[in-house]
Amino acid sequence: MGMHFGLIAVKGSVTELREMFLEVWPKFQLVSMKAGLPNADAAWAWKKSHSEFVSAADWSKDNRGKEVFLFWQDGPWAVMDDDSYVHASDAEALKALSQKLGRVLSFCVETAGGCASFACYDNGELRREIAYTDGDTSLKGEPLPEEAGIDVNFYYMDETEQLMEAFGLSSLQQIRQKDAYHALCVVDQTDYEKEFPENPFVSREPATRTADSTNRTVVQLTTAAVKKLQEMPSRDEKPFLRVSVKSGSTGFQYDLKFDDHVNEGNDYLDSSGEIKVVVDKTSALFLEGVTIDWKTLADGRQGFHFNNPNAIEPEPLPARTRPWWRLWG
Repeated sequence: MGMHFGLIAVKGSVTELREMFLEVWPKFQLVSMKAGLPNADAAWAWKKSHSEFVSAADWSKDNRGKEVFLFWQDGPWAVMDDDSYVHASDAEALKALSQKLGRVLSFCVETAGGCASFACYDNGELRREIAYTDGDTSLKGEPLPEEAGIDVNFYYMDETEQLMEAFGLSSLQQIRQKDAYHALCVVDQTDYEKEFPENPFVSREPATRTADSTNRTVVQLTTAAVKKLQEMPSRDEKPFLRVSVKSGSTGFQYDLKFDDHVNEGNDYLDSSGEIKVVVDKTSALFLEGVTIDWKTLADGRQGFHFNNPNAIEPEPLPARTRPWWRLWG
């Protein structure tokens, strides 16, 4: 299981960061807010119950979905969770946040794609940036005192936690032990139909449904991928492998999951192989001809790899570029 997180930290109070969030990212409209969640379990339960995922195929101006962001106080730092990485990678917004609140830190790690990054802003200016992707590290700005003793030329999981500790932030395990969390539930008000008129992911008319799902092979599975999928216990209860391009308020990414149903008229079903594969018709526009493989890289990382011969990336919305590696779990 890999590490997967994004954090934004500012010197100040949770209330200040929470209020500035809606100012710095004005595309969001507040739906509801909850303060004083007593522990991490309560915070994540509230997040789960108030989030509303909408697939790319089902997105419309009347069906935008909902997203929840969590905030907590960590000593002198106010911290925001960003599991999409999009806001933690939004340089202009982080500059604006820094202009208002002073020092801003951003941390992102995604081991599924072999990526990690750190950025520090002071008074509206980028002071330091470290970006690591599959063995290559790029550095901007002068080294910070907090980097002393940390090998930032190979900046990854351990170095991320060391740098967090150097700034006085809690470790990832300690984060779940905080005793007060705040949550914001928001809706992205961007009109993607207007902003991306040629985007086939944005539905303008409801999908036409017929009596039966169409039998069609959209993606191929290698022998290694089939073997790995057959080992997974969730397949016993959910017989279909759903391959899709997921959409949230922050963009698109490939996704694999086991499912227990097929949406009649809106899915393609390939039942010819050992794994029954389901792809919704909108996702099929970007997944046609894709081969899914299970690979182990030289550094020991393992994951499902999407090989797209057409080299079409599903990112019509402004979002962080995501590698096509996805670890299961």
